[in-house]
Amino acid sequence: MSRLNNVPRTYDIVLLGASGYTGVLTAQHIAANLPTNLKWAIASRSATKLENLAEKLKRDFPNRTQPVVEVVAVEDHEKLNSIVGEARVCISTVFFAEAGEQVVRACVERGTDYVDCAAIPSLLYTWIRKYHKKARENGVALIHACGALVAPLDLIVWLAVREIDAQWSLKTKDVTLGLDELDTNLSGGTVRTVLAHKALSPETIKQVQSPAALSPIEHPLKPSTFRGVHRNHQLGLLTATSSTDDQDRALIYRTWGLLEGTEQSYGSRFEFNEYEKAPSLLKGIVLILRSYFLAFVMSLARIDLIKNLLLSLAPPPGSGPGPELAKSVPVSMEVIAAADSGGGGAKPTKFVRVKFLYTEGHYPASAMFIAHASASLLYKRELGGGITGGCLTPAILGSDFIDRTRSANAKYKIEVIEEDKTIRV
Repeated sequence: MSRLNNVPRTYDIVLLGASGYTGVLTAQHIAANLPTNLKWAIASRSATKLENLAEKLKRDFPNRTQPVVEVVAVEDHEKLNSIVGEARVCISTVFFAEAGEQVVRACVERGTDYVDCAAIPSLLYTWIRKYHKKARENGVALIHACGALVAPLDLIVWLAVREIDAQWSLKTKDVTLGLDELDTNLSGGTVRTVLAHKALSPETIKQVQSPAALSPIEHPLKPSTFRGVHRNHQLGLLTATSSTDDQDRALIYRTWGLLEGTEQSYGSRFEFNEYEKAPSLLKGIVLILRSYFLAFVMSLARIDLIKNLLLSLAPPPGSGPGPELAKSVPVSMEVIAAADSGGGGAKPTKFVRVKFLYTEGHYPASAMFIAHASASLLYKRELGGGITGGCLTPAILGSDFIDRTRSANAKYKIEVIEEDKTIRV
C-alpha cells in the first residue's frame, strides 16, 4: 500500500471521466460486479450527465451502495487533488491527451493508486519520465493500459511465461501474437487520442514506439518480424499488418523490463512480435494493402486541414458505438511462446499457447479490465517482482487480476506443447 494511503479515505474508488463513453461503461460494470458495499464516487465536469448516470445506476442496481456525484474539472487543481486524495484508488477515463497528466500527478502527490486505459506510447513515454520515480518513492501503483487490447495481451504473455517456468524451469525465448478481428467501431475519445498521437513528428513517433522506449532497461535484441505473409506452425497464416504492433511491443517490453532480475523474469533473450491472422493468402494480401492505406491516412494527421476533417467524421466526444454494435466484435487473440533452451540455433521444441476470449466486445472489455484492476489494487494489491509502485502495466497485478477477470467471463485457455504434441490443456 502507498505510504501516503494509510490515512482514512472517504471513497474506495473514484471514477474520473465517468460521464464519457468508456467511463459510463466502467461505472455500469462496477455497479454490476464489484461488492455492493463499495464506497465510490463518479466524477466529471458535467453535473447533468453525472446525475443522469447516477439515476440510471440506481434504477438498474438498487440493492447496492450508490456512488456519490462529484463535479470537478481537471483544470481545477485544488478540487481535483482533494477528490483524488479522498480515494484509495482512482480510475481515469478522461481524454488522456488533454487531461490525463493532471490526474496522474494528483494521484502521485496524494498517494492514491491509479488505473487507466491509456496505451498511447507518446503519453506513457512522458508520464514515465515525469512520474515513475516519484510514484515508486511514494509507493503509488499507476496501472496503465488496462484497455481491451493491451490488457489481455499483457496478461496472456505473462501467463505463457509463467507456464514455461512451471513446466520446464526455463525462461522464454520468444512470443508471437496472432490477432483475430479488430473492432473498427471507435469512440470519439479514442479517435481524438489516436489522432493527437499521429499528429506528432515521425521522429517523435519512432522514438516513443521503439522497442525499449518504455522499458526501464535496454532490450538487447532487435525485432525479428516476418514481413508480408508467412505461416506459423501453430498459429497459421499471419501478416505483419497490425496497426498496434510497435505500441504493443513497447508496452510488453516495459513489463519485461520491470520484471527482469526478479523471480518473475521473462528471460534476457525474450522477444515479442505481433501479427494479424489471415484466413487465406488473398486475405493476407488485402490486409497488407489495407495497412499501407491506413498508414498513409494517419500520416496526413500532421496536416491540420486533414486532421480536422478526420475529427469531423468521428463520433462526438463522450459518444461511441451503441450497445449492440459495441458487442458485435469479440476480443479474441492467442500467443505461442517458445521456451529458451539456451544458446545455439536449435529449433525450439517446447511451447505454451495461451488463448484469450471475451465475447462482450472491445469497449465493454475495457470497462471490465479497468474495474477489476482497481478491485485488485483495492482488495489484494499484490504487485509482481517485489515492486512497490511506479508506472506499471496490467501484468504486474498478476494472478489475482486474471482471476477477477475470469469471474467476469473472460476466458483464458493454456496449452502445453512439446515435440509438436499437446501434452496438457
